[in-house]
Amino acid sequence: MNLDTALQLFLETFRLPGESQKIQRVLEAFSERYYEQLPQILANKDAALLLSYSLIMLNTDQHNVQVKKKVTEEDFIRNNRHINGGNDLPQKFLLELYQSICKNEIRTTPEQGAGFPVMTPSRWIDLMHKSKKTAPFILSDSKPYLDHDMFTIMSGPTIAAISVVFDHAEHEEVYQTCIDGFLAVAKISACHHLEDVLDGLVASLCKLTTLLNLSSVEEPVLAFGDDTKARMATVTVFTIANRYGDFIRTGWRNILDCILKLHKLGLLPAHVANNTADDLELSSSDPGHVKPLTNSLSSSSISPSVGTPRRSSGLMDRFSQLLSLDTEEPRSQPTEQQLAAHQHTIQTIQKCHIDSIFTESKFLQAASLLQLAQALIWAAG
Repeated sequence: MNLDTALQLFLETFRLPGESQKIQRVLEAFSERYYEQLPQILANKDAALLLSYSLIMLNTDQHNVQVKKKVTEEDFIRNNRHINGGNDLPQKFLLELYQSICKNEIRTTPEQGAGFPVMTPSRWIDLMHKSKKTAPFILSDSKPYLDHDMFTIMSGPTIAAISVVFDHAEHEEVYQTCIDGFLAVAKISACHHLEDVLDGLVASLCKLTTLLNLSSVEEPVLAFGDDTKARMATVTVFTIANRYGDFIRTGWRNILDCILKLHKLGLLPAHVANNTADDLELSSSDPGHVKPLTNSLSSSSISPSVGTPRRSSGLMDRFSQLLSLDTEEPRSQPTEQQLAAHQHTIQTIQKCHIDSIFTESKFLQAASLLQLAQALIWAAG
């Protein structure tokens, strides 16, 4: 290894001190070690020390913009006469060092906060030269021994990073890329039975829906209908609930909070919010039907249709009873702007398939079903 390359690799590992005495001791240690390993050209360790000092001075001269008059090849050769045990170093050797320093700067001060210098064109070329001396590729073990542990470590930072990008993005293509990332995290979490990771993902997505913060907004339905990110996050939450419900635990509480908020906004499908025969007929004919906004905003309560009483059965019926206990006070007739926003929201609610969470709950694994039932009790209490 050439002296300039060894010196650069050495100085990349730490921040060179500013005091001359400390610099001397550092270079003395380096020169002694370098001479022990490569004594072919250099006569002794003192020659390595003097030449190292000369290279650092040349590096500063060539790459400092404040130095106007640069050292030439002849100057460099003349400055290094008689340093090799009283003899001169080979001129070709000195010229190679000079040209290398001119092309590849030795960064004596690493980038703050990192142990490595910034990537520069010269450093990239050097890495390419080094890569030619190694194998063209590394064979990896494709057996998934470490997948579970690696994903457990990476999942938290991954969810946080995607959430930040999603929250600050302004283009719908970026929104969709983030949504794809959330769904990929959910799929891998379910594959490895990582319930805690899936619960954390659900909690993060529920915050991104903004449903839990709409109480402070003057026109919540209008705000939700105009917020593309909130609607996309809402669809993602319920997509995860329907696909990977077997592996959701504490996340059911966050999901129920969103459902209850949608109910307060009058955005739930009628067959979810009501427990009547008429609604059941409606659900069979039009599963995606959403209650008209005029009913949800102006009616004083959600009361079952008059008819023969039906005995409630199943988790969905119990949840409908819970919703009937939590109805908002009468409100004024909606404006045209509210109606437009509500219509804009209908497709979002249809994509959520909220009713499937309860109608298909009998197929959930016991642990997940228990957590869903406890979340319902918690929401009712």
